[in-house]
Amino acid sequence: MNFRKLIAEFIGTFFLTLTVCMTSFAKVSADLQPLAVGVVLIGLIYAGGYISGAIFNPAVTLAVLLRGRLNIKEASAYMTAQFSGAAAAALVTIVLTSSKPIVFPIEPPPQYFGLMPAVLAELLGAFALVWVVLNVATSKTIDGNNFYGLSIGFTITGLIYTLGSVSGSVFNPAVAIAADMTQLGMWPNLWIYLVGGFGGAAIAAFAYKYINPEE
Repeated sequence: MNFRKLIAEFIGTFFLTLTVCMTSFAKVSADLQPLAVGVVLIGLIYAGGYISGAIFNPAVTLAVLLRGRLNIKEASAYMTAQFSGAAAAALVTIVLTSSKPIVFPIEPPPQYFGLMPAVLAELLGAFALVWVVLNVATSKTIDGNNFYGLSIGFTITGLIYTLGSVSGSVFNPAVAIAADMTQLGMWPNLWIYLVGGFGGAAIAAFAYKYINPEE
């Protein structure tokens, strides 16, 4: 396994997760946080895309595995780097916010909208995100395009605006764990984001393979 790729995945996931956590603690306006996450993600994708593919998300890694662009060994290594990067970002967030008053866990939207809508929102969001990633970053038809980073970054921004009020719009199991580590989320509700993230990604991968059997 090429360790350069794993380092790139660690760094990218670290800064993506740090952006999510710190903008939450800073109480950035709900109108601006999705833009911050999307813009940072665009930069990170272009910075690491030529090295590792700039996945930064275990759910997307699963989809790329099912798509056939990674083998099990590579996917396992990628996920390890991504979860490690997210955990490191959570620890840094705790250090950076240690002088601030304790922030109690923010209960996820199921308390307002019900459990099933939150699971459905995460499934739909992960599906849409992975669908875009597979089509713009792995398709042979548009291989080598220079717009894939913008497509993915703006997609995540739009999805956060669309579904954030229902589930928090995580779509990334590594970020979900980091949120719980920093008390932005609650451990008992982690399964929502694992099922939604991995489930939506798997469905998107199978849909992509069905529509593009030649790839």
